[in-house]
Amino acid sequence: MNTNNKLFTWAYLAFSFLLFSCNSDTDFDDNAGVSNSETISILKVSAEGTSSFVVENICRVLEATSPLTADEIEFLYGVREDEKMARDLNIVFSSLYPATLPFINISLAEATHIATLEKLFDYYEIDYPALSSPGVFTDEKRQSRYNELVAEGNSLVNAYKVIALLEEENIITYNHILESISNPNIKIIVSNLLRSSRNHLRSIVRQINALGEVYMPMLLDDISYQDIITSQPEKGNKYQQKGKQEKNTNSGKGNQQQSRKGSKYKAGINYNTL
Repeated sequence: MNTNNKLFTWAYLAFSFLLFSCNSDTDFDDNAGVSNSETISILKVSAEGTSSFVVENICRVLEATSPLTADEIEFLYGVREDEKMARDLNIVFSSLYPATLPFINISLAEATHIATLEKLFDYYEIDYPALSSPGVFTDEKRQSRYNELVAEGNSLVNAYKVIALLEEENIITYNHILESISNPNIKIIVSNLLRSSRNHLRSIVRQINALGEVYMPMLLDDISYQDIITSQPEKGNKYQQKGKQEKNTNSGKGNQQQSRKGSKYKAGINYNTL
């Protein structure tokens, strides 16, 4: 087993105990839609600014909605692949620069992001393909971009800049999506992915500065960038529980029909129709 696969296996084992299925015969209260008064967090932030989802809490905060549209399903598939790319790049860089902790810490955080998206699929009973091996992507464009970014990380500072660029891209994308998204469950997940990207950008920029370098934003305007990096880490909101247990599905909730299952995976993301 090569170094990258060893690191991936370790990362997977470190969070796999959290990955309970949302599907269960033992569900929330029979009175669907009646909330528990207790509020809980779904995002936690480490001392160095790494943002991980509290995966076991995800099902507790989701609410009954109409089934996801084809565009919403496709969007979530694409986000999962993008989170995989971020995770895989951090794994590679952690093996290239083993004396540094941020890469492995962010890779572990990205793994919880992937697990959270899969929780959402489970909630809506949507079939999804297993992720491909680390560094392998079914979409040729993503594969080509991944290869290019690995090559660009040919020094420690350049590797940090690669990750910073990915976080900039995520910030812009998630801000755009939140302007038009209507599904409340997707909104909760995306808003916390956005917080995570801002936290990770802050963390990476600190590492670049510690090396005596200056990171110049590639995509964000200077005002937005300065506002992010001069702000404190974001821990996210607390959400009201929708029931007493961590296991839940959208089936039969709020008089909604059972969600249709997704049957085909494509790599594209239609941001304009969500």
